[in-house]
Amino acid sequence: MDQESEFERLERYVSRLLAQYDRLLEENSTLLKSVEQKNEEIRELKNQINSADTERGDISNRIKALIDQIEEWESTVSNTDTAPEQAEISEEEQTEKAEIVESSEEEAEQERKLQQNLFNVQPRSN
Repeated sequence: MDQESEFERLERYVSRLLAQYDRLLEENSTLLKSVEQKNEEIRELKNQINSADTERGDISNRIKALIDQIEEWESTVSNTDTAPEQAEISEEEQTEKAEIVESSEEEAEQERKLQQNLFNVQPRSN
């Protein structure tokens, strides 16, 4: 009788061990799926970062080009201001230049708003 109870005890122990092993296999499978999903998310985020870096580089280049244009324009304006033949400008030309400056200021303001929007990064909700 003693031997039979030992066998029953061993059978219960093996049954519990096998059930626990099955649970661990399921948990391992779940964790592997979770890791793969996280790896995919990491790949996507790295792609987004690379894309944002490229875009930021493009924006930086465009801003540099705009600054170069402004500096060139300023040097042209300062050269024309000192030229004696430009000393007498008709009222019509002055009005025309004022309108050009005004429209340039409006365009510059629009560009500033656009740049402000580009640099205002909102966190993405997942």
